[in-house]
Amino acid sequence: MVTPQIELSTEHIEAVNRRRRTVLNYDSLCCLPPFASGDVEPEQLVEYSLSFIDTGLHGIDSVWWNFDEGNEVPYPSKILPAFRLAKFQDWVRRGVDIVRLYVDETRKRGLETFVSWRMNGSDNYWSNKFLNDLPVAGPLGRDDPVPLKKAHPQWLMEVWDGNMLWNYAEEGVHEYRRRCFRELAENYDLDGIDMDFCRSVPVLPLNRQWELRDRLTQFVRSVRLMLLDIERERGRPLLLAARVPDHVDGAKRDGFDLERWAREHLVDIFVPGARSLDNDVPGFRRITAGRPIKVYPCIDGHHSSDGYGHPSIEVLRGLHSTWTSQGADGVLTFNFCNMTWEGCAKIDPRHLMQGEGPVRADVPGLETQNRFYGELADPEQLRYRDKSFVVQRRGGGSSAGSEMWPAPEQWIKPKYGYACTNMFAPLPAGIDNGGHGDTVLTLVVGDDIGGADDRVRSATLRVLLSDPAAVDLPAVARLLPAEIRAPWTKMGPCNNVPPAIATVLQLQVRFNRVVLGRASVRRGWLVYRLDPQHVLQGTNTIGLRVHGRRVNVEKLELHVNYRAEHVQ
Repeated sequence: MVTPQIELSTEHIEAVNRRRRTVLNYDSLCCLPPFASGDVEPEQLVEYSLSFIDTGLHGIDSVWWNFDEGNEVPYPSKILPAFRLAKFQDWVRRGVDIVRLYVDETRKRGLETFVSWRMNGSDNYWSNKFLNDLPVAGPLGRDDPVPLKKAHPQWLMEVWDGNMLWNYAEEGVHEYRRRCFRELAENYDLDGIDMDFCRSVPVLPLNRQWELRDRLTQFVRSVRLMLLDIERERGRPLLLAARVPDHVDGAKRDGFDLERWAREHLVDIFVPGARSLDNDVPGFRRITAGRPIKVYPCIDGHHSSDGYGHPSIEVLRGLHSTWTSQGADGVLTFNFCNMTWEGCAKIDPRHLMQGEGPVRADVPGLETQNRFYGELADPEQLRYRDKSFVVQRRGGGSSAGSEMWPAPEQWIKPKYGYACTNMFAPLPAGIDNGGHGDTVLTLVVGDDIGGADDRVRSATLRVLLSDPAAVDLPAVARLLPAEIRAPWTKMGPCNNVPPAIATVLQLQVRFNRVVLGRASVRRGWLVYRLDPQHVLQGTNTIGLRVHGRRVNVEKLELHVNYRAEHVQ
């Protein structure tokens, strides 16, 4: 049965087309806990959270506030239980609505304001190891399950380790979520709601996701129609966004019929990607062509693609260049620091999340991300800035390798879902060692390097190898070890297996069929100089072969350095 396309008003389409250079998805879990046991008042919390936005040194036009995992809330609700931390229970008793403060203060700054909702978030964030010392209050103990899950086990799916997730094939779950969204939309002056389906999959029963896709589509349609009713009642547009897996075809494995969502105008904004660098922007542009739907691929600064936790400014620029050249309307940042050191200094640092929080002095992040935000204020600044374009690695983003999110070095095909796994990524990859053909990788480059070769100081292809057969060779016969994954990333440190020095001579590399000369070696990486004229804007092919050895490619990057950067 063909379902008709939803008709949108002129005012609604104009709202879809607002300027959004950068969308900030603000994970408030990283700013609320520090205040939970101190003497800080709600207004101070909001000031702290907006300290970077108030600098004006950014291109942020839209802020999407994310309050907890979607199963308990910090605001007065007739549907959901309150945060069980004592601080927020006290605020609610005092009549404080922290969400209203956030929304109103954001709107006062002239910024578009959404609430982002985790569609299948964790049951109880407050049993997290970072918060074990904070007092709880109210009817729910620290480890008590979500009450509605206990009352309606028929709405749930047991996925792993007894973790019970909402089953979006169930009408009861649909009605429950609609009530949550209606309460938000009617009580707060929002510009829109974002459904974060990447936290977490599955959202439909395992091995039946595509079979039951229409149930998920029916839910999204029902939310859309409800929000349009509220839009007409209040006389102002109310948009709907969806954060979905990074690839249109990959999303099908989780039951997301994104082509139909686009065809029927069920959402206004797609946010592809979670823990991904290789987002399928061309696929999303294909399914949204001619329709009033925006595409904002997600850059995650914390749950990262493997090997690129807290990515460098050059990698961030490369992502922006690639995605916008493919037709993205901008980018959405997630798990960025979104604050200043001055703002952090106003609170007791003992209450900051330790270990993997965003404001540790030994983790590169805050300065890099703030600088990137500043460049996004004027995308023309990015044109001739140094960039790195990289090939994606599988997995990444989780605390440890598991059946849900396996580590690349212990890779298995994840059975629970596609989202957050980078399942289609090509690295690590074994290099053909028979001497008869190449192992071929593709690298997408957003800059027109060949058309700007008078501005290019250097273009280099960098390859990081592992050579398991060389593990018993003496150190003098091998390259130096190199870092694949930094020690402060969620999955912990990982180095390559340094290849034999002889491999440098044996490896043959072709870039777009051009045979490259001998590599130099820098800190364990093989570095090849490129002629900028040989680099395509778009998809480039790299062929690798080595005779007689079992060698793996761990990372492959194109670094572009421009002459003009130091004078801008």
